[in-house]
Amino acid sequence: MKKLVVFLMPLVLLTSCKKEQGVSPTANFEKEIEFLKEMNISSLNLVVSSLGDAISRIDKDKVNLSQRRLIKETALGLNGRYFNADEKTIVNFLNNYGELILPGSFNKKYKDEYFIDLSTFDVYNERQLVLLQPFIDNIMNESDMNKVKSEAIAFQLSVINSTLSNNEKVQILSLTTCIISFVEFIEGGGIEKVQEILAEEMEAKPFSNGRNMGCSVNTRSVLAGAVVGFMQGAIGGCYAGAAGGTVTFPIVGTVTGCVSAGMVGGAIGFATGAVTGIITELITSCGR
Repeated sequence: MKKLVVFLMPLVLLTSCKKEQGVSPTANFEKEIEFLKEMNISSLNLVVSSLGDAISRIDKDKVNLSQRRLIKETALGLNGRYFNADEKTIVNFLNNYGELILPGSFNKKYKDEYFIDLSTFDVYNERQLVLLQPFIDNIMNESDMNKVKSEAIAFQLSVINSTLSNNEKVQILSLTTCIISFVEFIEGGGIEKVQEILAEEMEAKPFSNGRNMGCSVNTRSVLAGAVVGFMQGAIGGCYAGAAGGTVTFPIVGTVTGCVSAGMVGGAIGFATGAVTGIITELITSCGR
């Protein structure tokens, strides 16, 4: 089994992500889960709608993806609708992203069996990881996305009924709702939408499903990239929030600094990672 370990920023600056904040959720977290799901679906749709302006063809097998532009448009599209972030926070968050050449080495990280060590990102504390790591291990070894969705829903109940603090629960639910939203995005034709945009940019005939032109998408690999994108986005958001920025969530009140910005960054990072993974899968399979 391959072990995916990503070393990022110095851990000492992320300790503020673990401080208890003033989150006041409803008893069963139904309101929070629905809000997060809506934001996640909007994130995915915004990434797709902005993709045409952020992607450019290099040759028949490569494209350039401006992650910074893609994430900027997504963040601006979400800001004011699902959260309120000041300009400083958004600018600081964007500084974590640049240009990507796809497929490059992106697809080599997430093949066959793998293990994403969440502890290397230092986003979740030990109490959270005791619950979250086994869940991630399970879904990373599941190719049926319907089962992934079912497991995520069942896991959310375990989180809600756990002894974690409300803040700790919401942080985990922010990831699990991303995973559920991803499956629903696929079910709603999300992959096909990305295919159409990519086909136009690559100057190939549009194709409407993964079987045309020999195209295939390993959704498990895409999901792995999306989870890593969430963790990286959460770290970037935490930095942006901890650097004096402010993010407010209407449903949970005002939560300043690392925690709230990390949740926003995680959602955007997840959506961007998912679409990036889909592009990579398509380029490496179509016409082969």
